[in-house]
Amino acid sequence: CYAQRAPRELAAFPGVRAVFGNLEKASWPELLPVLLERENVVRVSELTRSTHFAPLPLQHFPGHTRAFVKIQDGCNHGCTYCIVPSVRGPERSLPIPEVWQQLEVLVASGFKEIVLTGINLSRFGCDLPGEENLLTLVRRLKQTSWPARFRLSSVEPQDLSWEVIQELGDWPRFCPHFHIPLQSGSADVLAAMHRTYQPDWFAALVLQIQTIFPQAAIGLDVMVGFPTETAADFQATRTLLESLPLAYCHVFPYSPRPSTPAAAWPSLADSREVQARAQELRALSLQKKLAFYRRQLGRVAEVLVEGGLAGKPGWLTGLTANYLRVHLPGPAAWANQMISVRLQKVEGQALVGEVITAGLA
Repeated sequence: CYAQRAPRELAAFPGVRAVFGNLEKASWPELLPVLLERENVVRVSELTRSTHFAPLPLQHFPGHTRAFVKIQDGCNHGCTYCIVPSVRGPERSLPIPEVWQQLEVLVASGFKEIVLTGINLSRFGCDLPGEENLLTLVRRLKQTSWPARFRLSSVEPQDLSWEVIQELGDWPRFCPHFHIPLQSGSADVLAAMHRTYQPDWFAALVLQIQTIFPQAAIGLDVMVGFPTETAADFQATRTLLESLPLAYCHVFPYSPRPSTPAAAWPSLADSREVQARAQELRALSLQKKLAFYRRQLGRVAEVLVEGGLAGKPGWLTGLTANYLRVHLPGPAAWANQMISVRLQKVEGQALVGEVITAGLA
């Protein structure tokens, strides 16, 4: 995104031979011969009216047992703090037949988990003709017999339909994990951000998700120190977070982005106060995470093993479908395999699992 926003600025850095924009990055291997001929190559296309989705059909993910398929790009929302619409362009989606081609390759390659990603994944298909959308894609995926589980990346709350949530509810291969940007628990701050929902509505959404997925990991993005945020606004955010059944929060201080409306607004809190607010919510997030982990004790879960646990020979680490970090004893050969474990105890910020069965799939 930096390359898209300020290509000439980047090109002036020592050692930089070329700068490619967001549309060009999918085809940079074809552009490499240009680098052999000259330096200071800048290829950055205008994105503001782009209707082209630049697919990235990756087949290998070194060091990862999960595969990622980008199916959506761009955003049509105009949040006052966000530069994404200008550096990513308007919302664009990969047609379902092309999504399918990528998924078939990844399943055939042996990936046991596939993550569907996008800038605004909830809006997948809204720019495509006919009825290609996230609901249609989920319904098609439910009809397959692929031996892989599927996870959604971050989903915007205002665009996540109740139909999609219900459809996901009876899909055994869906990972019950929802990462949702809240940003603020203050109605006034949400309005200043141009976020089109209220705190009470957001809380109801989270509780609806928990009703359908009692063991779901629900994580939020939360911003502190937005220019209009008062101490009372911050307290409203904290109170909302305390009331919700969360697994974690990603907390980050507001950072002004060039040419966004909020970048010109004076802040009501100084940097030390903003950092203190961030630290307070991070501590709350850790409390929520450990409480969520403790609620899982005694359950049997399928862990997708990622590999060896650093500093602990004979131990492995992996993730459950509902995003629990689990450590378990076992051989290195179990990497990229599903292992059934009973969750025994919390150790640090992970769970320790007792192997129930190593029926490798």
